[in-house]
Amino acid sequence: MAALKTQSNSEEMLGVLAADGYWIDAGAGNADVVVINTCGFINSAKQESIDTIWRRASAKKRERSAK
Repeated sequence: MAALKTQSNSEEMLGVLAADGYWIDAGAGNADVVVINTCGFINSAKQESIDTIWRRASAKKRERSAK
């Protein structure tokens, strides 16, 4: 159930951003901004979120323009 709620939240957030003129891309390669929507209730999801945040933080250090 939590995964469905997180997916629903992500879809709503994507819709709002797209309506405001943001270009939505599933990859973070050349992104100016990366949004990571996380779940804090399921242990495996928490670990996946933490791993993703660390990967993006490391990439930000390499790619000075990333936010």
